[in-house]
Amino acid sequence: MWKLNEEAGSGYGRDQLTIESTTILDMPAPYLCMFTISSDCTREDRKQLYLHGSKVAHAMNEVPRDEVADTRFGEHPAIESLAFVVDALRSRLEQQVFERDNRNTDPYRNWARFKRRRRP
Repeated sequence: MWKLNEEAGSGYGRDQLTIESTTILDMPAPYLCMFTISSDCTREDRKQLYLHGSKVAHAMNEVPRDEVADTRFGEHPAIESLAFVVDALRSRLEQQVFERDNRNTDPYRNWARFKRRRRP
């Protein structure tokens, strides 16, 4: 659950991503999901994120694999923020694809606008 502000002239671009809430907060073991999201984006066959030398990469290496499920919020804010943003962007992409696939593609839907009007 996130909100995309589409106010004209706000920020650098037209769209600005604001995360109000995310489903990750409701999970019993949120760091398992966060590690899955981060590692999914950094796989060699489908690399979408390059974390080499970043705070996120160092924080992910600091957490032992057997303690990931027990990690609590606030212990590694870099991992949390990256996971929240990636989750929100993926949700936005899914919404845009759905809207694109379900929009009215009738080329004549606005045809009445272009008819000539007869003068009295």
